[in-house]
Amino acid sequence: MAEGRLEDRVAIITGGGRGIGRATAERFAREGARVLIATRTAEPGVAAAAAIRDAGGDAAVLAVDIGAPDAPARAVDAAVARWGRLDIVVHNAAFIPYGVLSELPEAEFTRALDTNLMAGLRLLQRSLPHLQASGHGRLILTSSVAARGMLHPGLAAYATSKAAVEGFVRGAAIDLAASHVTVNAVAPGGTLTYSMQNAMSPPVLDKLRQRMPMKRIGRSEDVAGAMLYLASDDAAYVTGQVLVVDGAQSLTFELEFDQITTEV
Repeated sequence: MAEGRLEDRVAIITGGGRGIGRATAERFAREGARVLIATRTAEPGVAAAAAIRDAGGDAAVLAVDIGAPDAPARAVDAAVARWGRLDIVVHNAAFIPYGVLSELPEAEFTRALDTNLMAGLRLLQRSLPHLQASGHGRLILTSSVAARGMLHPGLAAYATSKAAVEGFVRGAAIDLAASHVTVNAVAPGGTLTYSMQNAMSPPVLDKLRQRMPMKRIGRSEDVAGAMLYLASDDAAYVTGQVLVVDGAQSLTFELEFDQITTEV
C-alpha cells in the first residue's frame, strides 16, 4: 500500500472519520504513515480505519470530542503509546455554528473557538516534544476560505474561529522555526464532503458546480493532496503559510449559497 513519502511516520488526524479528514488519513496511510483517527463519533472512524487496514495500512481510532480540554492530550498520548513516536498532527475537526451573531448563544461561539482554535493550541503543546524529536515535525490545521471573506450570513462565528486559526499558524510558525517544527494550514473552498452531499439536493449541487470557476466542486482528495505536501519533506522549508485549495473560487466571485438554494 505504501508509496513512501511518509514512510514509518506517525500521524494524528482529528475529524478523520469522514470527508477531508478521512481522505487525508487514507492518503497518509498510502504514503506509509501510521494513522490515529481522532473522531467525535466512533462509527465513521472505525470504518475509515478498517478501510486503511484492509488496504494494507496501519490505523487506529480514538473516539473523543477534540474540543474538550483533555482530549488533545489523550490523542497525543494514545498515538505515542501505540507507535512510540509522533511526527505529524493534522487538526481538521471543526464545529460550525449557524446563526447571526446578534442571536447566537455564547456557548455556541465558545464551542467553535474550543474546537477549531483551542484544540490546535492544546495539540501543539502536548505534541511538541515528540514533534521536535521526530526531525520531521509537522502541525497542520484546517482553515477555510470563510476566514478570508467567502461566507454568507450565519457563519460569522465559524469565520472568526478560522481567521484566528490563520493568525495562530503564523505566530506558532515563528515561535517554532528554530526547532524545525513547521506549522501551516490548508484553507478549502466549497468541497463535496459528506455534509454537503446530505445538505444539498442534486439540482442545488449542479447549480453550484456551474458557478465554480473550474466547473466542479472540490473533492476531499484535493484537500488531502495539499495536506500531504505540507506533511512531507518537500515542505520542510515551508512554515507559517495558508494553502488555499478552492479552484480559484475565492479569486473570482462571492459564492452565494443562499441565493443558489433560492434560485433552484
